[in-house]
Amino acid sequence: MELPRRPDFRLRQDRKGRYYVRHFLGRDGTGKVKHWQYTCRSTTEATAMAEVLEEWAKRLGNPTFSTLSEQYLEACRNNKRAPSTVRAYRTRSKYLMPYIADTRVRNLTSGAVMDIYEDLLEQGRMRDGGELSPNTVILVHKHLKTFYKWCMARGYVVDNPMLAVVPPPKEPVEAHPLDDETLEALSARISRELVLDNPHARAEAMGMYLALRCGVRVSEACGVRRRDVSFRLGQVSVVGQVKTDGGRVRWEKGTKSKKSRVIPIPEDVQDALKAYMERQSATFSAEASTTLVSADGSPMRPPELSAAFRVAMAACGAGDEYTFHCLRHTFATLLLQDGTPIQEVSALLGHANTSTTANIYAHVMPGRAQDAVARLGEIIRGVGGA
Repeated sequence: MELPRRPDFRLRQDRKGRYYVRHFLGRDGTGKVKHWQYTCRSTTEATAMAEVLEEWAKRLGNPTFSTLSEQYLEACRNNKRAPSTVRAYRTRSKYLMPYIADTRVRNLTSGAVMDIYEDLLEQGRMRDGGELSPNTVILVHKHLKTFYKWCMARGYVVDNPMLAVVPPPKEPVEAHPLDDETLEALSARISRELVLDNPHARAEAMGMYLALRCGVRVSEACGVRRRDVSFRLGQVSVVGQVKTDGGRVRWEKGTKSKKSRVIPIPEDVQDALKAYMERQSATFSAEASTTLVSADGSPMRPPELSAAFRVAMAACGAGDEYTFHCLRHTFATLLLQDGTPIQEVSALLGHANTSTTANIYAHVMPGRAQDAVARLGEIIRGVGGA
């Protein structure tokens, strides 16, 4: 029997007489062919498989990137992806839209993708018109790679262009702590606002205080509850974070690194927390599950707290180069410069591993370089009996 040939799938017969359907997936970065293969038990099954796959390809057609991108994001939402994650995916798709919105998904080539990356690095599609960082382009690459895996799993494409695409090299991320003058001005502002009669202003000040003194992320600062503070043990437990879903806000167990952590707090921090919690209880009926960063019992949204930080920075005379995350950088930088072992700082920050901490804060640990140079001097003086 002569087997039918299909444009996207080929029916073959091996040396043992078995029929199989081979689906070409493309080539990887080394040029090696990638394919999916299904061995059929009979000629009838092989022919039926080819007809099903051909009908599937006809039904799916060759839609545009913009059309399938919306379907992909909807699938992510249906698979219970966090709203913030879906928003991040949508942002990465927007970077690509000016280039391939109307491009058919089967027509995109690896060379075209590489050209897009190069243009994003040079010109960008940011709101200020500046270029994208290599790390942002890497995120776009990961998004497009996952998108095409999704397309292939559903038969929209038969050749994956992302197999041969190489993303730009990763750019080291460096900490950006507050300078001494800005830190002093912000600390004074936080101290003043923690005792104001306005509960909303007090809650915003507490959010910044937690980030500065405990090194928590903005979502974690909004997620610290009254029950997470132990004055008997002198510690704050970071076990959850606040997430936003459209118009709703919710407390969610777990952190970015998927693990909780305990942060010891000195007496001055304990005194500030006690005073704040007493005023919070006097303002409304606070419960153990009530978040600290709250003016009425409901959690504060992380974007709202970030906006309050920007207002505080403007009042302190600082530029817009600082973000809320810089408070966390300041916390870690001061500890490292004071000689705290990097393993302990990594644990306090909740990093997945110590190497992450070392990569981010290597440039703010001058003591290490000074010690190394001093040891080198001792070695050199010992050479040749000097």
